Amino acid sequence: MNEQITVTKPDWEQRAIDANFSVSCLAKNAGYSVRHLQRQFRHAFGIAPRELMQGFRLDRAARQLAEGKFVKEAAAEAGYSSSYFSTKFKNYHGRAALDARKRIL
Repeated sequence: MNEQITVTKPDWEQRAIDANFSVSCLAKNAGYSVRHLQRQFRHAFGIAPRELMQGFRLDRAARQLAEGKFVKEAAAEAGYSSSYFSTKFKNYHGRAALDARKRIL
């Protein structure tokens, strides 16, 4: 059986931004095993669900920093500790989170 998982970007992005939302939650809601969902998702979008979720969260954090939110607050809302967030943010955006905030001050 060739099944398709249909999730629109705005729908997925809204869910993925929630720091408590996980791939296992999505799989359970869709009625799939985590592994099956990961395979289908990668086939449909070309990226793993966790990578896409992290990207959405880090993009939202960048917007929050640009609006003047403190790094610690943006990290917590994205579901990261401050130190881990700083590493992930720099790897994803190519600049430090603190630098992203300093640009607007």
